[in-house]
Amino acid sequence: MKRHTLSVLLEDQPGALTRVTGLLARRMFNIHSMVVEPTQVPGETLVTLVVLVEDSRALDQVTKQLGKLINVLEISDITERA
Repeated sequence: MKRHTLSVLLEDQPGALTRVTGLLARRMFNIHSMVVEPTQVPGETLVTLVVLVEDSRALDQVTKQLGKLINVLEISDITERA
């Protein structure tokens, strides 16, 4: 298992964080740590997730699925920068 750090920019709407964590739980990803903080832009929230992943294909798939969620504005894999 390898740790990957994902940065997810969300609209600050009720249920947005629940949809993100629910998707990860349904795909059997273990969230190792999570930090949620407001941004300087009103109405946006930054979520930094550390997830444990077995292979890069699974990470690519879940990243694409996160991108399809209505409240997700941007996703970045910041593993190398973290």
